Amino acid sequence: MSLHARGFTRRSSENSSRSTSRRCTRIQDLDRRTWMFGPFSGVAALLAATGIAGMAIATVERRTKEIGIRKALGARADQVLILSLARLSRPLLWANLIARPCAWWLMRDWLNGFASACLSICGCSLPRRWSP
Repeated sequence: MSLHARGFTRRSSENSSRSTSRRCTRIQDLDRRTWMFGPFSGVAALLAATGIAGMAIATVERRTKEIGIRKALGARADQVLILSLARLSRPLLWANLIARPCAWWLMRDWLNGFASACLSICGCSLPRRWSP
């Protein structure tokens, strides 16, 4: 089935070199954004991991006496670890419960715009019922 039969229409342009230059510019902009997005997301992941590790260290350091007493009373290392991880997982769980719907909502809007931008680069337009 051709693009025209599916509801996609080819955009007519008076000057093909002008439209080709616009497409190349759009592709270059998309490429630049992609290259910028990668390092920033890596830095964000690194900062998040550092923050989580710092929170774990601070929690264990603050509870050193309690951990010592538990060990003296016969607690095994895995029991102390489970206790520490349970205390650490609560803020992480809340952060995920808040962040995931927000990220889904933001990415859904961005990806809807991304799909129409990619199709416009190709010279096609979306049917009205598919437009974001």
